[in-house]
Amino acid sequence: MPGGQNTPPGPFSRAVAAIIRDEFDQTSMSQRALAPLVGVSPSQLGRLLRGEVVIDLQQLDAICRELGLSVREIVDAADFARLTE
Repeated sequence: MPGGQNTPPGPFSRAVAAIIRDEFDQTSMSQRALAPLVGVSPSQLGRLLRGEVVIDLQQLDAICRELGLSVREIVDAADFARLTE
């Protein structure tokens, strides 16, 4: 990217984050416990879950795997949410 800037999360990325955050909030797992399993710091995981940064595919796969979620269901739900905004 020019200038080393990151692309801000768009509607789809924010929808993915919101769905994952809702699912995560229903678990007893802490961000501190989940973060190393995803390969990020707890503060970075917080930014991912708040939709402040884009979740990459590897992170999405790791989060879904650890939370017992389906990547496909998350993507489908986010796509639907984005279309209904």
